[in-house]
Amino acid sequence: MKVRELIKNLVEFHMDADVLVSTGNTFDDVKDFSLSWGGPDSGDGEPKDMAKFVYINFNDENKEQTDRLIVKVVAHVRYWEDSDVNGEEDDNDNPKMPCVTGIYDGSGRRYWYPFIDVETGLIMNWKKGVEASIHYKVCDECGLTIMKGDNVLYEDEDYVPEFLCPKEEGYGDYIIMDIDKEGYIKDWDKSKVYDFIFDEKDIN
Repeated sequence: MKVRELIKNLVEFHMDADVLVSTGNTFDDVKDFSLSWGGPDSGDGEPKDMAKFVYINFNDENKEQTDRLIVKVVAHVRYWEDSDVNGEEDDNDNPKMPCVTGIYDGSGRRYWYPFIDVETGLIMNWKKGVEASIHYKVCDECGLTIMKGDNVLYEDEDYVPEFLCPKEEGYGDYIIMDIDKEGYIKDWDKSKVYDFIFDEKDIN
């Protein structure tokens, strides 16, 4: 299943969910959230021991998105071990990178799902204290949603845009960046996001 179809199905299943994760997630990289439990067949309200998924809804005071431009990325990562977390190679079977979701589509795949504040380059759902060097092969499965407040300006799944490769050339296939312990992307260039939005003809 393609990322775009997966997102569509998840949104239809739970309209208010900001993130869908498996119950095995420790929530270490999420602060100020509320939870609701549900299963793929019965919806919300299923007992915790029967639930298949947990929905994380960020509290309004944590979002601060009234007029903030946010990029939400859902990237299907091929090789987690190509990136370093706190100076150590990541684990392909159990990645330690912040913002790794427990979203599965039947193939056992996981996704990298950061929320990026365009103005500052801050990854809003980053786990503080973690430093990372990311080199992710994505290849035409980079889901992007660009929002201002509750308004969706752009949503699609395609190549990796240039603004997600501030460290070196990604050729449309790679996410390449360094992230500091506060969650800021090194050498972030917000102008490239605005250029991307301007160039996309189907944006309202």
